[in-house]
Amino acid sequence: MRIWKGSEREDKEHKMTLFVEASLVSDRVVEVVSKVLRQNPDVERVYFGAGGVTGPESLCYVCADLSCIKVEKVAEIHSERIKFLDVDVFDKVIMTTPVKSLEKIVPKIQTDSVLRVFKEELEVDFSEVSKGCYNNDVEIYKD
Repeated sequence: MRIWKGSEREDKEHKMTLFVEASLVSDRVVEVVSKVLRQNPDVERVYFGAGGVTGPESLCYVCADLSCIKVEKVAEIHSERIKFLDVDVFDKVIMTTPVKSLEKIVPKIQTDSVLRVFKEELEVDFSEVSKGCYNNDVEIYKD
C-alpha cells in the first residue's frame, strides 16, 4: 500500500486528496487512512485504487467498513471489475477502460434503464505522471 497527497487534477474540483494505492481495501487500509486523515485535516477526499495501476485485478474487493472515513470516498476500478465492486460504499466510482488512442472512441455506459453517451469534457496532461503520482503530489505513507 502506498498513500500520497495532492490536489485532484483529473476533475474540475481540484480537492485536496489522499490517493490510496491498494487493490484490497481492508480494515488495516482503513486504519492507516484514518490515521493519515487525522494528520492532514486539509484533505477533502480519499481516492482508492489510485496510482495508475488500474488493471483487471485492481481494487476488486472492499472488506472493511468505510463509515469512519468522513470525507468524500472515491474508487477507481477497471471496467472489467466494476461488477464486483459495491459501488454503494463510495460517493463516486471512476471506471477506467485503457485504450491505445482516444481518437474515434466515444464512451457509452448502459444500465437496465439508462444509456449515457459521453463527450470529451476534460483532458489532462498525463505525461508528467511518474509511479502513479503527478509532479506536485507528496508521498506520505508506504509499506
